[in-house]
Amino acid sequence: MKKLLLPFIVAAFFSCKKDEAVVLNDVGYDYFPANLGHYVTYACDSIVFPDIGTNSQTYKFKIKEIIDSSFTDNSGRPAIRIARYKKWVQYDTLAVSDTTWHLQDIWWANITNTTAEVVEENVRFVKLAFPVELYKVWDGNAQNSLGKTDYEYTSIDEPLTLNGISYEKTLNVNQNNDINNPLFYKKDDEKYAKGVGMIFKEQKDYTWEQDNGNILVGTIKYGVWYKMAAIEFGTE
Repeated sequence: MKKLLLPFIVAAFFSCKKDEAVVLNDVGYDYFPANLGHYVTYACDSIVFPDIGTNSQTYKFKIKEIIDSSFTDNSGRPAIRIARYKKWVQYDTLAVSDTTWHLQDIWWANITNTTAEVVEENVRFVKLAFPVELYKVWDGNAQNSLGKTDYEYTSIDEPLTLNGISYEKTLNVNQNNDINNPLFYKKDDEKYAKGVGMIFKEQKDYTWEQDNGNILVGTIKYGVWYKMAAIEFGTE
């Protein structure tokens, strides 16, 4: 009887394991939804500094991005087509009366096991890297010729309220952090929410003024500030 006891225990152990649910690790694919009809609308602000002594120019508009179809790209990979519509609110100092949406451009994206890649104006960027991990670093320009640029997760799975919308889990991607250069300041960030995609984007790209060889840090000679913040999302 003792000889039969061990096989019985082993069999019982594997029987229990077989019936248990398998829990898969969440690698973060929900941060970049790809379902057809999914859309996000953004309020956008931009300030352009043409040159020192010249008045800055302010622009306000809305962007609506919608996944309107899927296709197979030239590399044989599944891809999604992102139609981007624009509606002006303010053009410099002029209020805009035309409040209709106009097709701005077409982007597309590929979601692989390890990346979410977006082609913007025919330039491919590696927006997200999977699995999502805090302080993970990757080359956002790995699929283009713009030169290596480190992207980094500086927060993950954090709650956030933006424009009155509460998100249970968000992450932040720092795309540039060249803020200590004596000649210029460059900082780019994007935030993503689970089930929504990108909900926030901010770009700061300034060149400092120089006076008799001295660099006046904080005085913008020329540059641009740009912000997108989600105000609505859903499925059409």
